Amino acid sequence: MRIQPSKLPRWSWMRRWCSVALAFLFSLVFGVAAPADASGGIRPSAHGARAVLDRNGLIAYVARSHDSATDARDQDVYAVSLGGEPMQLTDTPELEGGPAWSPDGSKLAFHRWDDSESSADIYIMDADGSDLRRLTDHPRNEVGPTWSPNGRKIAFISDRGPNYASRVFTIASDGSDSRPRKVSNLEVRALAWSPTDPVLAVAVDPAGEARRGIRTLDLRTGRGRWVTPRSRTVWSLAWAPTGDALTYTRSRRKGNEARIIRLDGSRDRPVPTSGMATPSWGTEIPTWAPDRRSIAYAIFGSDDDDPYPYDTPFELRVASMNGERDDVVVTLEAGAFLVDISWQLLR
Repeated sequence: MRIQPSKLPRWSWMRRWCSVALAFLFSLVFGVAAPADASGGIRPSAHGARAVLDRNGLIAYVARSHDSATDARDQDVYAVSLGGEPMQLTDTPELEGGPAWSPDGSKLAFHRWDDSESSADIYIMDADGSDLRRLTDHPRNEVGPTWSPNGRKIAFISDRGPNYASRVFTIASDGSDSRPRKVSNLEVRALAWSPTDPVLAVAVDPAGEARRGIRTLDLRTGRGRWVTPRSRTVWSLAWAPTGDALTYTRSRRKGNEARIIRLDGSRDRPVPTSGMATPSWGTEIPTWAPDRRSIAYAIFGSDDDDPYPYDTPFELRVASMNGERDDVVVTLEAGAFLVDISWQLLR
């Protein structure tokens, strides 16, 4: 994964805007015409998965819209509870992304792109959006935070490496580290910290023709192994609460696909959705419920062969692992993007 100094951070929403071209992970701008309404271009579903949300807590997500007439861009963090109306947690002219709940569910880490500094940094706030503090402050880009199991450290992706290559760093979540520590020379586009062990899952995306896919990285030994059996492009990662499986977004020639895989590479399969016809752009950003009975994911597509169906709304959905339910939680206005998803653990 390469980041040029003259370009904006690549980030996950670009995977559906130009997935055919495998656009940059850190992109936080460039979009499609979509005026944002007062709610950020979001319509709450009339039939959210109330029981699932009540049992598992809040789902944080990022909604992004762009008004081409004024070039106004909006990308903020929201949370939805009990299938009710979305709550906006950030409301700034900057662009936020990558929300990640702390292990105790009390805080959210996220990254924020600041136009005035032309870079992104990591921030932390309370679950209600209060007590905001900045965790990193660097002229390069820092994105994609993920918490250690005890909540004391945060791993993130930074392009402060040679030639703007994206490496993995860790930092104390209380801000006591004077400098983040690089933990690997792997070039990655996504990462997630195991909820049970000092192990990272990373989506490796090296320059050239080297192998791409999911690897584990043991922070105690520096060793790891491949999870995906063959080379493939991966856009997002999330651990099962039990630490023995992953969900991920796989890039395909036509549309993305939300999938599940065990750490040994077995049982690699699609997320059990409702069986609806596969849309042009598929399913993506799958994230486990804390009780492991359900998976939240985004869906976006159309009924025709239009490779860029921008007028089709994104939906945040929750599917049960037994395949019996697949409920709409939030529907975005047409043209708005659903960028990232993170599910809160209630203790």
